[in-house]
Amino acid sequence: VLSALKDLSNEDFILRLRPTLSFYGGKPKSSKFIGVSLEPRTGRWYATIWDSVTKRQLHLGSFDCTEDAARAFDRAALHFRGANAKTNFPREQYTHDPV
Repeated sequence: VLSALKDLSNEDFILRLRPTLSFYGGKPKSSKFIGVSLEPRTGRWYATIWDSVTKRQLHLGSFDCTEDAARAFDRAALHFRGANAKTNFPREQYTHDPV
């Protein structure tokens, strides 16, 4: 268990030490990134996005670090929302991505 913790970023390490549910028992802890939350049972980060056409939340995958989950959200946001997308990282990072 300790060997898995030493490879985490500071933010991931701190968030994994915190309780996974809020004091009042509801919402899972989320990261500072849009569309990224911590799965309490597995301790992995997952990314989701709302598809306004089908009116469903799409699961984009689970990831070891928040940054990877945030990039998955960004790619999906650019695909679904185009120029109106709010992204976690600068859009220039995704100009060569085959979306």
